[in-house]
Amino acid sequence: MNYLKLVVVGDNLVGKTCLLISYVIQKFPEYIPTNFDPGSINIKVGDDIYCLAFFEASFSSHISGNTYPSDEVLIAHVVSKYPGEVASGTAALLPRVAVIVVATQIDLRADEQTVQNMARGGQLPVTISQGEKLARDVGAAKYVECSTKTLEGVASVLMRPFLQPSIPRQ
Repeated sequence: MNYLKLVVVGDNLVGKTCLLISYVIQKFPEYIPTNFDPGSINIKVGDDIYCLAFFEASFSSHISGNTYPSDEVLIAHVVSKYPGEVASGTAALLPRVAVIVVATQIDLRADEQTVQNMARGGQLPVTISQGEKLARDVGAAKYVECSTKTLEGVASVLMRPFLQPSIPRQ
């Protein structure tokens, strides 16, 4: 069997753990621990079966090419309050890994209270075109969105790199 790692990298308290747990248990978790115990699933890509291991890392942890050699990491998802800074930093630390910028709370775009609170601070929810531009600006392979609360897009966000191998690795 072939083995692959998917590492979700980002700031603390931005949804990395919730993204992974929501995918594994197929619902929004009632309790969200502060970090995700590594887990794995088997996936089929073409005629091959892979054991895909999930990991998460805070960007503040010491991530490096030595921590995740290029033959072990297929992709790093970036979830961050400051995605441009984190995505470009991750790309610099892991130059042979495809970086994907991920928005994990798209359900909040339609949440009136969230939009009003953001507006009071002079902000608006990030649009798809803004996310795509950010991905281009930081050299990420792709921008993708999901809602860990409603599960909209969660599976495709995590599985897309494996089912669409055309995503370039740097």
